[in-house]
Amino acid sequence: MNRANVRWTDLVMILVVFVVAASPALSEENALETAEKAIEENSVRGMLERYVDDYTHDPTLAAPLTFGVQIGEDWWSVTAESGDEGPPHRVALATGAPGTPSFYFKVDSDTLGKMDSGEMSPGTALSGSRAERLMSVDGTEGFQPGPDGMSTIFSTAFHFWKRGNPEIFRFGEMATLPRHGAQVGILFYQPGFPSAWVSIEPGQHANAEADDQTNPFPSMLIWVEGRGKARIGGREVDMEGGETVMIPAGVRHEFWNPFDEPFQGFMLAFGEGA
Repeated sequence: MNRANVRWTDLVMILVVFVVAASPALSEENALETAEKAIEENSVRGMLERYVDDYTHDPTLAAPLTFGVQIGEDWWSVTAESGDEGPPHRVALATGAPGTPSFYFKVDSDTLGKMDSGEMSPGTALSGSRAERLMSVDGTEGFQPGPDGMSTIFSTAFHFWKRGNPEIFRFGEMATLPRHGAQVGILFYQPGFPSAWVSIEPGQHANAEADDQTNPFPSMLIWVEGRGKARIGGREVDMEGGETVMIPAGVRHEFWNPFDEPFQGFMLAFGEGA
């Protein structure tokens, strides 16, 4: 029996004891059924079903869509078709890999749970190098994205994996991962306009590596709290919350924090290649 099975079994028994103690008139059989229902709601299937249910009301779904989700060794497929006049749409979840070539998301159950609880945004899970990503996107055998394929994938990544209308989620240090020497939480991405929350903790140095110091597109840093130092185009400057800096394409830039408090703000990038 693996650790995951032990954890779920223990949790079921704890819930049974709690439910029976709270309601003596409730039989152990009924308590077990109630506990198992609660576990199911927080299982992988339960989390995916919540995402599917929410996607039926997503205003961004405009065309028929099929994609897969791989969690460990288990496969799921999602089919979606927009409503005749907008939401509600027809969205279904099934076990097994998609029956036709399609893109799919690969994620582990722990990361899925963090996204489900709002602890982590899908953009943060998708960020970083391929080795660093907690969630990745790939294609099943024979999949060839069409002219709008990448836009469809990005739209699905940021709208299927977020719930609510409007889509509201938390940002901050608790929703970041270490990226390029700082703590980064991706807020939203669409081709030509990514956005992120950046926190440079005391002692951290963002873009310390030369390969990280330039981009083929312009970017803007909007600092809201703390103090830090920067070297932009070879010039060293002090920066603090309430200041912003625009960095043209191709200009080297790095930021570091020699102070005692986090240096935090937003990063926006623009244009082709962003």
